[in-house]
Amino acid sequence: MADQPTPNTDKTRRFQYLDVVRGIAATAVVATHIFELGIPGFRQITSAGCNLGLLGVLLFFIVSGTVISASVERAPSLKVFWLQRFWRLFPAYWASLIFSAALFLIVPAELNYAIYGSIKERFWSSFAANTTMLQGFIGFDHFVPAYWTLGFEMMFYFALSLFFLTKLGRHSHQVLWVISGLIMFASIYGYLKGGHVGSFKLTLCGYFWLGIWVHRFLKNEVSSKHFWIALMVFQISVVSTLYVNFNLFPAKLQEAYSEHPFSPVAMLTAYLGATAFDQKVSPFEFTFVTVGMTIILTHLSYIFIEKPSLSKVKSIKLKTSG
Repeated sequence: MADQPTPNTDKTRRFQYLDVVRGIAATAVVATHIFELGIPGFRQITSAGCNLGLLGVLLFFIVSGTVISASVERAPSLKVFWLQRFWRLFPAYWASLIFSAALFLIVPAELNYAIYGSIKERFWSSFAANTTMLQGFIGFDHFVPAYWTLGFEMMFYFALSLFFLTKLGRHSHQVLWVISGLIMFASIYGYLKGGHVGSFKLTLCGYFWLGIWVHRFLKNEVSSKHFWIALMVFQISVVSTLYVNFNLFPAKLQEAYSEHPFSPVAMLTAYLGATAFDQKVSPFEFTFVTVGMTIILTHLSYIFIEKPSLSKVKSIKLKTSG
């Protein structure tokens, strides 16, 4: 008798959906980082039309809020939760950090990001600070600019741990309402004072808590009506601050490797979509080689780092369940 196919349960469908979202987010971020360096004019196009990198980051934050809130609830204790997070994140991160530090010592200074100047002045202390993922909060620069998202995630883990201890996890919708209100208040304040308001980090926190709200919705703990109302209020608050910052009082987002500020359209497509390098080779060759190296390094990382780490996470789950 042929084996019966495994039923596609509701839980399985949810995690398959999140895997698809992760794939889209990862593709958007990787494509942005590679194409901005390898294809002339790509940065200008994405800045004016669709900020794919930010879109990927926002998707990751929503997925993190959904998955991590579920992980905290399933874990028998915060100790187990943090052990699982440690083995899930730090081995791969440390491998990336060591690789980046080695490149920093090898690659000529003129090809490094401008921020690397301060790292060079205090190399080993910066390296030690980066091992914590919290370097951005203790006065050190990131060895890789993209590491800033990891520091945010660590802050989210601490916040969820506090919610776990105080048993406030089921009130996550209230946090989302508060964040929406603060963003809206920032927009009104910026409009009245006639200038740009710094609501970007607050908005990122909102997308993470939106992920927690999605988790509650998937568990049928909130009605569809309440879910969509909260989502619409949050998005309205985001659009309002974008309108103030980028339309009424345009913000020039200066970055070390670009002269193109993000337009309102680029920021808007990134936010709502989540709900020139001097080379000796041609742009095509550079992009082709970089994509190939990324695939190879990712595969090697999965085999030699992530699989052993995931095995460790599974063993922790078996020990605690047993």
